Amino acid sequence: MPVPLRVEVVVGRYRPDRDGVSGYVERLVAALPDVGVRASVTEWPGIRTWRPQPGADLVHVQFAPSAYRYSGDIGLLPIRSGLPVVTTLHEYGWWNWSPVPGWLPLVGTPVAALSRGAERTGRWDRETLLLAPASRALVVTGTGHADVVRERLRRNADVVPIGANVGRAYSRDRRSARAELQLAEDAPLLVFFGFVHPVKGLRYLLEAVAELRRTRPGLTLAVVGGWRSLAWPDDEADAFVAELREHGRALGLMDGGLDDDAVRFCGFLDEQDASRWLTAADVAVLPFTAGITAKSGSLLTCWTHGLPVVATEPPDGPDPDVTGAIAACRIRDTPTLRNALANVLDDRLERERLAYAGSSRMAGRSWPEVAHDQAELYRRVLG
Repeated sequence: MPVPLRVEVVVGRYRPDRDGVSGYVERLVAALPDVGVRASVTEWPGIRTWRPQPGADLVHVQFAPSAYRYSGDIGLLPIRSGLPVVTTLHEYGWWNWSPVPGWLPLVGTPVAALSRGAERTGRWDRETLLLAPASRALVVTGTGHADVVRERLRRNADVVPIGANVGRAYSRDRRSARAELQLAEDAPLLVFFGFVHPVKGLRYLLEAVAELRRTRPGLTLAVVGGWRSLAWPDDEADAFVAELREHGRALGLMDGGLDDDAVRFCGFLDEQDASRWLTAADVAVLPFTAGITAKSGSLLTCWTHGLPVVATEPPDGPDPDVTGAIAACRIRDTPTLRNALANVLDDRLERERLAYAGSSRMAGRSWPEVAHDQAELYRRVLG
């Protein structure tokens, strides 16, 4: 029997209950043993103390600047490694690391010119420092980041998609899910799935729900996802949700308005309970203020559950992997969001079409398939 590869997976902070990248790592590491890879997770301790794990064949870095608290020292990992490095760029193309104060604009400065010149040598990167240039392979989860890598670093990145954050853990049908959740069988249920954050567009969703309920009194919105995450301090997260609740009360959605249960903030749920809500829902809504792409675990989770999805398109144009599989609306635009939801809620055939299109896009995105592709990349890097 072949000896398994041993991979050290490096993450900034490892909290699957508070971070999408951590959730990705948890699922990937769980799936890799079935394809001959033993992977263990290391939470980044800083460049001064990190050393590769004894016996590891390869180091796989999961890069998202916020996970490393926007510190540049993860970019120096190749100096310490001594092993082949693979880097997955979960976020890329929007951030600059610089030793100068963050308030100092870089565009047109000598620092910016120096950075661009160093990038042209292929040995430096404005976001990852030495990490991306020194990695044996770069992985991205969507084609958009691959284009940025090609343009900036003059090299190709492997596209290995992510899988769904939550699988179909609830095994019963829609009627059973609604009975367990004490929901009327014929009342329309919208679901938002994902971490609650200002960039998720929930303020506009609440406004759209308030308008839709004028002609659909039983319409309910379930917000399935926690708000305390690695992206911001807990007190800011709590304050934001309190602000959303107050907005809901002002719209007549909560606390004795149209219906006390018009909006339910479910918080972070385990996989079984989250899947129950998704099974019970009629339509998923993802009004992200940056738009939706196929690298969204929230979108893939909704598709996995066979839900029609209403979502915003990115301002620079739709993701080809998403086009035709969502009902699109504009970012930060309550009227177009309301209209898209109304059209989908009122058209059974359109709901079925969107659900089928979304489910079809999940081909190649199961976690066993993702792990297989990642393992093949490891073997290619190791020759």
